[in-house]
Amino acid sequence: VHRAKGLAWKHVVLAALPKSGSGRSGSKNSVISYDHDEKAAFNLGIHMDMKGKYTLKTPFWPEIARKNRARESAELRRLLYVAVTRPKESLVLFASPMEKTGSSPGGILWSNLQAAIEKDPECCLIEEMEQVDELPFIKAAGSNAVISVHYSDNEEELFESQMKPENWQRRGARIGDDVHAILQKIDFSDPRAWFAKNGCILKKMYGKDFDEIRELSLNLFQMDLPFSIEQSHIISREYPYITITSSGMEKRYIDLLLKNDNELIVVDYKTDTFDGRTTEQVAEQYIKKQRQYIQDVSRIFGLPTKGYLVFLREATWGHAGSAACPP
Repeated sequence: VHRAKGLAWKHVVLAALPKSGSGRSGSKNSVISYDHDEKAAFNLGIHMDMKGKYTLKTPFWPEIARKNRARESAELRRLLYVAVTRPKESLVLFASPMEKTGSSPGGILWSNLQAAIEKDPECCLIEEMEQVDELPFIKAAGSNAVISVHYSDNEEELFESQMKPENWQRRGARIGDDVHAILQKIDFSDPRAWFAKNGCILKKMYGKDFDEIRELSLNLFQMDLPFSIEQSHIISREYPYITITSSGMEKRYIDLLLKNDNELIVVDYKTDTFDGRTTEQVAEQYIKKQRQYIQDVSRIFGLPTKGYLVFLREATWGHAGSAACPP
């Protein structure tokens, strides 16, 4: 939400609200402080009752905890204001009945909605939603991601344990994350105009890396790709789903999911530097996981699926495989 400041979209969906603030108020901390008064308090951890519910704390603890709770509540309100003022045309909010009261984000939003409805009954529409547990897809508790219920016949680990790709570099990884964030928000119909409109805030956010991030992001729209983004229907950017494998439950994201005629296209952005290697050599470290994404998507949607690795820095691509329509 912080990074959305200064940006805007036609439609915004706000879901999975945090249950509380940052936790600075001290319920689980041993030390809390309040900088303005330059005070600190300590939870000494000495139990004051047989059940261990109450512990001995220094005198400033109640005062500092109260101030920190007020500060957390104010910060939540500021963040919620940023979130709900990003849309140009429509805003969709999801809140469970448990969130309708109190100082949680859901409670704050709900109380403000009620006040708005009293002034203007037609300002918004409230709908009750029934929970849907329909296999082969279920909802994970506390998550909006789709779960694909599927167990691999292969008892071995699906993916080798490799925390970082070959030639991984900290700055390169950070640039890659920033490019992914841009491509999640950018206007695909006119990316240059989007950068021109949001350039000031993006320069403040990314500093000296802005030009590099902009160039890598725009390369997606200038490359000679084996599919047309303009002629395809964009199903989702950063499409989330959860799959149950022989190794357990795993949450995954697909950078770009397209539909062209009766076929799906899975696109994975990469910002690797080749350093004399071929596209095939660089793609080799990603291909196994990408092929699993392709199989997952084909199974979830019941459509034939192709996948591509798009190397933005080198302005080239690699074919990651395909999956026929499942029976």
